[in-house]
Amino acid sequence: MDEAAFNRHPFGHGENYPSYRQFAAEAAGAVVWREGEIVASASSFLSLDGEIELDVSTKEEHRGSGLAAACVAKMLGQCMDKGFTVHWDAQNETSKHLAQKFAFEVEEEYSVYYKAEKI
Repeated sequence: MDEAAFNRHPFGHGENYPSYRQFAAEAAGAVVWREGEIVASASSFLSLDGEIELDVSTKEEHRGSGLAAACVAKMLGQCMDKGFTVHWDAQNETSKHLAQKFAFEVEEEYSVYYKAEKI
């Protein structure tokens, strides 16, 4: 993920970092551009002491085309080069399947809660 992609915060990626400089130092990411827009992205959601939380997203009309896997592969390569430990909080079956494809293993299972509507 270069600075131009970071500044667009695709799918909210990079929003937890105050600057591209900090993101480049403490995180990793990759995007796929199509016709001037980012259609898939994988990046660090959070990072601390060389450990990062991976987040991956693809625009609905591009799902199932392997773009998320390409982003994850690129990002994992960056993480290996930087010596980062990667955690993947696969919150749905699609994400879980992709995580397993990259040999991630379940450490523990837990419930996730979210508010679907505004109050």
